[in-house]
Amino acid sequence: NAHPSLWVMYASALSMTGQNSQVESALTAAERAIYGLPEDDSIRNLIGHIAAIRGLLAATQHDVQGIIQYSQKALDYLHESSTAVRTATTWKLGLAYQMQGQRAAARQAYQEAIAMCEASGNVFINVVATTGLGIIYECDTQLADAETCYSRVLDLAGDPPRPTACEAYIGLARTYYAQNKLTRAENYAQTRLALG
Repeated sequence: NAHPSLWVMYASALSMTGQNSQVESALTAAERAIYGLPEDDSIRNLIGHIAAIRGLLAATQHDVQGIIQYSQKALDYLHESSTAVRTATTWKLGLAYQMQGQRAAARQAYQEAIAMCEASGNVFINVVATTGLGIIYECDTQLADAETCYSRVLDLAGDPPRPTACEAYIGLARTYYAQNKLTRAENYAQTRLALG
């Protein structure tokens, strides 16, 4: 309780290991520990991190409004130096907008997250944000842009590819299928099946 950031780190670790039922109690303990403290930069950053973790919990429950509410609060409070949390939060906003069908807002959030990933070297978020952007382009029938995004994901995923590239493989299969390039579509679909 003397170091509230430890509660936030604990909550983050719980969420990363799938122990979501215990996360809220750790976040509540963090809020109790910072209650009444002067709201300096470090406290504001903790408030932002707490909101970011709640946004992640909302994502696991497919609570679109919760994702947006907590993610926007997180971005308002997080310090600019909290690059990893800001990047993941921006990606989550893109995901929420995509789930709402707000493709322009999703595209912008994904592009911001990708730019942040490029600057920080965050490969995982780069993969999921670039995949999301590819899906948005695909929905807008911008197949060349979708293909570029999905191909970029495969570059990021490495060789042998990580399972996070599955959606890019099936995205490429869909884009080639839409262009009547059936052999290529089948090859990417088969690779996705093998990887999955």
